[in-house]
Amino acid sequence: MKKLPTILFGLIVTLILTGCGPTNQLLQDGYYYKDIGGSSCQSYDVVTPGEIKCFDKDGKFTYSQNSMTEQEVLVWKVEEMESKVQSLQIQQMFNNINQNNNNNQQNNNNLYNNNNFITTCPWWDIC
Repeated sequence: MKKLPTILFGLIVTLILTGCGPTNQLLQDGYYYKDIGGSSCQSYDVVTPGEIKCFDKDGKFTYSQNSMTEQEVLVWKVEEMESKVQSLQIQQMFNNINQNNNNNQQNNNNLYNNNNFITTCPWWDIC
C-alpha cells in the first residue's frame, strides 16, 4: 500500500509530460495533421489543402505531410477522450484516498479522545 502513492505520482508525471509534446491539430486549411509543434515540425506551410511542409526550429525543411484520414481522426479523438476519462478516474481515486485518510484520522482522534476520557475519569465519578 505504501507503493501506491509512488506509482500514482509516476503515472501523473508521465501524463503531464506526454501532454506537453507535439499534438494533432486542425489547421487553417480545414484538415487535421499529426505531430504539429514537435521538434521536426515547429512550423509549417500549407502547400495545398490536405498537405503541409514541416520545418524545424531553425526553419529548415524536415518533411511533407498529408492530412489525417477520417479514420485516423476518429481513432485520435477516441483515444483523447479515453485519456481524459482516465485522468478523471485518477483524480477520483486520489479524492477517495484523501477522504479515507481523513476518515481514518478522525476515527483515530475519536478513539484517542474516548480512551483518554475513560482513563482520566475517576472511578467514583460519572463522566
